[in-house]
Amino acid sequence: MMLRSFVLLMCSCSMILWTLELFAAETYKQVRGKNDDWHIIVPSDWTVENSKSSPVLFTSPDGLSVCGVHWALLKEKKRRYSHAELKKWANELVASQSWLKAKVVRKTSLILPSGENGVRYEVSIPLAPGGRSLRLYTASNGKLFTVDCETFASLWENRKATYFAVIGGFDFSH
Repeated sequence: MMLRSFVLLMCSCSMILWTLELFAAETYKQVRGKNDDWHIIVPSDWTVENSKSSPVLFTSPDGLSVCGVHWALLKEKKRRYSHAELKKWANELVASQSWLKAKVVRKTSLILPSGENGVRYEVSIPLAPGGRSLRLYTASNGKLFTVDCETFASLWENRKATYFAVIGGFDFSH
């Protein structure tokens, strides 16, 4: 029993190290918004489309992964928005896409490096052959931002770490 536990532990550690090496091997570039009011990091080999308007799209070389930064003006312009306000807007946005039959798998409240609040949603979309996305909803200075990374469900586990890095690399330039 002890030997089996040791072997399982060694295999798990090897898998973790291999994953970290693979992730560390990926290089990133920073892209800034039109008015220099936000920035994001994306893998350096991804292409940037429509970098001066909403949405700004980032596509992997194989075309199977897409991330986008979308924004809209809010009625009330203020510097900081609460997690409750962001969750309300995020829930409304997900509900407005009911035709997609999107299912929220996980919700996480977070604080961006700039100090702004954000909410991260992991969403499953049951379109043939199935899709999955990771989304960040945040707001600043009267704009609501959505960062959305999507791929096929069958590729999700291979792309998830990159998506968390991209979403984690979004922030405001105050």
